[in-house]
Amino acid sequence: MIKDKAKESITSFVLSLEKPGGGFSFSTTTPATIEDTYYALNLLKNSETNQRTRDYIQTLKPKKHMPLRQLYRLTHIYKSTGLIQEHKEEILKILSRGLTRPHTIQDIYYEILIR
Repeated sequence: MIKDKAKESITSFVLSLEKPGGGFSFSTTTPATIEDTYYALNLLKNSETNQRTRDYIQTLKPKKHMPLRQLYRLTHIYKSTGLIQEHKEEILKILSRGLTRPHTIQDIYYEILIR
């Protein structure tokens, strides 16, 4: 288990990487990404998600040629912030059309997690 002091330090560091426009990045000098926002929200356990990050998440849209790992992260972000219902139909439509055909075991793994 992580001690309370270490948790506070980690939380403070992660929050320092939140962008003014919402979302998170691994560095203070780079823009927010789906991947970094996914990891930040997992570390914060969604307890620190503020409105600007929720607004940023609203701008993230699933794309038909998005890699399955990225689509999984986006789906997880939607679930962790209560926004999944707004995007679930679109995500399932992308998967059902076969637009993101699994080519590897990793792809199959992420497709199962998304469904």
